[in-house]
Amino acid sequence: PKPWISAEINGFDLTNLNPFFAGSGTKFEGIVNGEASIRDFYNKRILNASLNIDELTVNESLIGDVNMDSRLDKTQMALMLNGEIVRLGEKSLAFEGIYDMESEDNPIDMDVTANHFNIGFLDTQIDEGISNLHGAVSGLININGSPDAIMLEGELNFEDLGFHVDYLNTSYTLSQGITIYPDMFALNSIEVKDQEGNVGHLVGQVIHDNFTGWNFDAFLDVEDTNFLCLNTSESENDLYYGKAYGRGYVGVSGYAENLELDIHLTSGPNTSISMPLDNSSEVTFAEFVSFVDRDAPVLEEKKELDLSGIKLNFSLDITPDASFRLIFDEAVGDVLSGKGTGHINMTISTLGQFEMNGEIEVVEGNYLFTLKNLINKEFEIIPGGSIRWYGDPMAADLQ
Repeated sequence: PKPWISAEINGFDLTNLNPFFAGSGTKFEGIVNGEASIRDFYNKRILNASLNIDELTVNESLIGDVNMDSRLDKTQMALMLNGEIVRLGEKSLAFEGIYDMESEDNPIDMDVTANHFNIGFLDTQIDEGISNLHGAVSGLININGSPDAIMLEGELNFEDLGFHVDYLNTSYTLSQGITIYPDMFALNSIEVKDQEGNVGHLVGQVIHDNFTGWNFDAFLDVEDTNFLCLNTSESENDLYYGKAYGRGYVGVSGYAENLELDIHLTSGPNTSISMPLDNSSEVTFAEFVSFVDRDAPVLEEKKELDLSGIKLNFSLDITPDASFRLIFDEAVGDVLSGKGTGHINMTISTLGQFEMNGEIEVVEGNYLFTLKNLINKEFEIIPGGSIRWYGDPMAADLQ
């Protein structure tokens, strides 16, 4: 038989590995002790090991004390694997299984049990725009297959699993859980709660082929609740800001690189959106309106936004529950405010072409006209005026 190569580890500090992961943003802390022996490294890689990691921490999130053992069972020619993670005195994760050295197609058979397992360490690994991932999961998952084709099966329950959507400045928590199949994650009417306690439900499935070719078919139902969709201030988004609530549903379908979003919402009570139109304290409504020579070409500087690969159909019903403010100069009160009713439909093609159609009819409002701080005149807006779009979102028709 081929000889064993043995090593003993005493007090190895995991922070010494951080330079090798500098590009990933992942940082480790903890002290490793144990011993390991390996044989036939270039073929079957038979490993006997007993390792302990004290206070394993990933990205400043405590995972816990880790204990792992691997032993060769000569009668089965299989590696017997087991281990556990103890966090704050409670076993949060345990695994036990085998790696069959004689099997080429399905050598792995392992059960993993999660018990209030904290997932906060994943916060830095998720996409930009989502932050403050926190919470825990519990459940049982069976892992089988081969290293090149891992298959998972089991169930996971979310325990106050939360995250923050940076662009919207809204936070949500998830309850209930998912059922895991070898090629699919099933969303079992997951409860989605906004930061004010309004509840929606997420159902659907996410299909994959060995964790590639992700295909989404999910549906968020907020029909029976006044769901918080936006909660920004002017410092966070100077194009538009405020609070927006809605009722309806959001559907997501298609492959990751060719997504289709189908959104149908009705504006809800307490919605208030502000749109600053002033670039300085000197801009007023009189300066905002300009006269142009239609026979002369107008040159505009356009900012290109890459929306290719996304197909959007956003249908929005506007109700008098929602109010709006057009701010020409807030310092002197040069603001047009009001409420309206109507319908807007916004679409984005897979080529990135954006169109906006619909009409909003003003039902009430007022405008305080100011001119160089010399004239201040308040006008009441007569109901019946409207704003219409015929495709170009920047070419609204005001009547």
